[in-house]
Amino acid sequence: MDQKILFLVCMVLCLLFFPCCKEETAAVEEKAQEEMLPFDEENVSAEAGGPGFSGIDWEDNRHCEVFSNPNAQKGGSLRVCIPAFPRTLRTTGKDSNFTINGIMREMLYESLLKLHPNHLEFIPSLATHWQILRDSKTFRFRLNPKARWSDGTPITTRDVIATWQLLIDPKIESPYINQIFLRYHKPVAESKYIIHVTAKELNWQLFLNFAAMTLYPAHILKNMDGSGFLAEYDSKAIVGSGAYEMLLDGIQAKQKLIFQRRKDYWGEKERFNQNLHNFDKIEFLVEADEQKAFDRFKKGDFDIYEVHVAKRWVQETDFEEVKRGLIQKRKIYNQQPQGYSGIAFNMRRPPFDKLQVRSAFALLFNRDKFIEDFFFNEYEPLDSYFPGSIYANPKNPRYRYDFEKAVSLLKDAGWEQKNQEGWLVKDGKILETTLFCPPSLKPLLEKIYQVDLNKAGVKIHFADSKPEITAKREFDMIFVSWSGLAFPNPESSWASNLADIPSNNVSGLKVEKVDRICEAYRRMFLQRQRVEALNELDAILMEQHPYALGWGINCRRLMFWNKFDYPEHYLSKTGSFWEVLSLWSCSEEKEKNVISALSNKESMLPVGETNQVHWRKK
Repeated sequence: MDQKILFLVCMVLCLLFFPCCKEETAAVEEKAQEEMLPFDEENVSAEAGGPGFSGIDWEDNRHCEVFSNPNAQKGGSLRVCIPAFPRTLRTTGKDSNFTINGIMREMLYESLLKLHPNHLEFIPSLATHWQILRDSKTFRFRLNPKARWSDGTPITTRDVIATWQLLIDPKIESPYINQIFLRYHKPVAESKYIIHVTAKELNWQLFLNFAAMTLYPAHILKNMDGSGFLAEYDSKAIVGSGAYEMLLDGIQAKQKLIFQRRKDYWGEKERFNQNLHNFDKIEFLVEADEQKAFDRFKKGDFDIYEVHVAKRWVQETDFEEVKRGLIQKRKIYNQQPQGYSGIAFNMRRPPFDKLQVRSAFALLFNRDKFIEDFFFNEYEPLDSYFPGSIYANPKNPRYRYDFEKAVSLLKDAGWEQKNQEGWLVKDGKILETTLFCPPSLKPLLEKIYQVDLNKAGVKIHFADSKPEITAKREFDMIFVSWSGLAFPNPESSWASNLADIPSNNVSGLKVEKVDRICEAYRRMFLQRQRVEALNELDAILMEQHPYALGWGINCRRLMFWNKFDYPEHYLSKTGSFWEVLSLWSCSEEKEKNVISALSNKESMLPVGETNQVHWRKK
C-alpha cells in the first residue's frame, strides 16, 4: 500500500524547486475547458478502447508477478494508532499533504497507474494500458471499461479531464499541485476510454506525475470549483473508486476514523488487486502520546505498533506476551527509500570551500562511536546519498573515523600551526566554526564530535538550527535530514543554478559534471539508465564531501498481536509500515489461539525469527 503513497508524495517533492511553467496564469484564466473529440459514448469500438481492445503497441506490464499473499482471506479488522486526527478529510487541496491523507487516498481512490513495489515498474490501476509517443512528451492511457465509482457510475475520460481541471484550479489552495499539473496542455479525450495529454517540456517525470494522478468523479466536480470542493469535502469524503469507503462513526469526536471494505469494489478481481485489501474494517485511533500509544498496544487497544525509538526496541520489547508468542516482533529490512542525514558544509565560503577541509571534518565525525554510545548499535553509518536503494553506488568508499588522516588533510589545506591555546591558525585567524543542529542532538555532538575537533585544533560552537538559517545560507555547518524518494530528483538537490538561492542544494555544490548528469537525467525514460546515472552521481558526491554523512537504517521495527497472515517476507521490497493495511489479513485460527493463551499463562505460541533480511540490499 505504502508504495502509492510514497509514489504520490515523491511526485510533489521532486518538483518543488523546478522553475514554474511560463504562461501559467493565462492557462488558469482560460478555465481549461474540456477537450473532447467527437465520439460515440454508447457504442465504443475495440479501436477506441472498448470490448475487444487488442493493446497492440501499448504497454501493460502484465508479465510482472503478483506481490500479495496467495493465502490471504477476507474478513476481520485492524486497529492502528495515529498521532492526530487529520486537519481535513480531503485528499487533495489545502491541508491534505499529510501522511494520514495519503493513506486515505490509497484506500478511497485510485490513480491511472500504480507502481509494482518490488520492481518500481508501472502496472495497471484505473488504466489497463499506456503509451509514451515518439516525442516523449505525449502520453496516452486506456481506461478499464469495468472501472466504476462507488455510486455505480462508469469511470471515463471525462473524469480524467475534470480531475486535471480541479488540480490546476488555484482555489484548491495547493500551489505545488497547481504547478505540477500546469506543466501539461489540456488532456484530450479520444474516446470514452482513451485519453492523451501532452507535457509542455521534455521530462520523464511528467509521465510519472500524470500516471499517479488520483481521479475524482466528473459528475460531482462539474457542479463546483476549487473553493466549493474545499468546503464541501472538508469533513467528508467525495465518491471514490477504491476498495474502501469511509464511515461517519467517530468523525464528530475526532478520535477515530473507520473504513469499511466495499463488497462491490469494481477492481477486486483485477490481477494486481488479487489478495489485497483484505480487512473488512480498518480503524485509525488517535493517541498523541507515544508512551501511552505503546502502553495501549500492549493492552490490546491497537493490533500493530511501529517502534521508532532504538532504546525502546532494545530495552522495552521483551515483555511476557512477546516471550510467549502472543505478540510478535519483527525487524524487517528492505529497500524503501530512506533518505540521508548528516552535517552539510557551506561550500560557498571558507573554510569549507576547500575539499581537504570538508574531507577532514568528515573523517573526524566518529559515527561508529555515536551509534555504539547513543543508539544501541541499531543504526549503520551511511555510505551513500541514496542509502539502501538501487541508486546507491556499490563501489562507494566507506569513510570511517581517522584522526591522523584528518590532521594530514588539514595540514594540506594550510592549517598546520597552532597557537598557545592549541587552536589551528592560518593568516592570523584560528580555525573556528559553528554547527547548527537540533537541540536534542547538541549534547551528543558535544560529547564526541566536539572532543575530536578540539583535539585536532578546531574550535567549534553549537547553535539551534532554524529554517531561515538554511534559506539565507547563513551557516558554516548544519545538521540536515532528508526523506527518500522512490524516483529521486537530483536536480533539485545538486544543480549549480540552485546553489545560491533557497533550495535543497544546501551545501552550495557546483560541479559541472553533476549538472550534465542532472540535465541528461530528465530525458532518461528507462529506469536502467536512471540507475546508472545516479550511481555515477553518488560516486561524485562521495568524492566532493558536501556532507559529513550521518547514520540510518533501512528496516521497519514492528510489533503486532499474533493473529495475522502476511506475505512470506512481511512487506514488499520497497514497502513501509503502512503497507500492512493492504498486504496483511486476519487469521481466525491464530486469533483463537491468542484468546486462549490470554486465559492460560502457561500457553506458548510460536515466536518466529525477529530479523527478516530477504529484501536487504546486499
